[in-house]
Amino acid sequence: MSEPMSEPMSDPVADPSDADRADDFADRYPPPDPRTLDIDQQRAHERIEQRRGRLPAPFTALLASPVLAEAFDQLSSALQQGVLPADVREAVFLMQARRQRCRYLWTNHVGKALEAGLDGAAVAAIGQGRIPMAPVAVRAAAHFEQALALEHRVPQPIHDAAVAALGARGVVELTAFCGFASSVALLLNVRQPGSPTGAEAPF
Repeated sequence: MSEPMSEPMSDPVADPSDADRADDFADRYPPPDPRTLDIDQQRAHERIEQRRGRLPAPFTALLASPVLAEAFDQLSSALQQGVLPADVREAVFLMQARRQRCRYLWTNHVGKALEAGLDGAAVAAIGQGRIPMAPVAVRAAAHFEQALALEHRVPQPIHDAAVAALGARGVVELTAFCGFASSVALLLNVRQPGSPTGAEAPF
């Protein structure tokens, strides 16, 4: 069984159903024509594409601030190269996708989560807002993410469990990764790209 991930009552003003109108889903920051970018944007675009081989979806919005786009890319690279296991990173992406109601992030990361080792039951539990039955590190990270999001603090037992599973460096990187994944979701929600093909979001 999976443990319930309690969440606050939804704010009727911010209810995503209020935005379910066709005119609300235009892509506000579509992939740019490089010829329309200023020199700083062009340089950031080129450097990010050289490092990644493409311009990921959040960066079409971030290019409006080239310095921020490159700093965000460097943060992403540092976290990807850190000590957090891939299954933990992907679980956090899915938890933040659900928390922020970001369908694009969910559909883009479901396959990556499965490839990282999460099973279908764990993914389904996260989609339902529950702590998944998963490896110790993933469960510790899920409890940590939930505490940060809902309580805005991390109780000592949850912190201690995360340190035991991930180490002190891992907990610091997990904290940063929760913020990073949330930022990705928020950027995508503002951009409003069309959902990638494949699995549909359960929210």
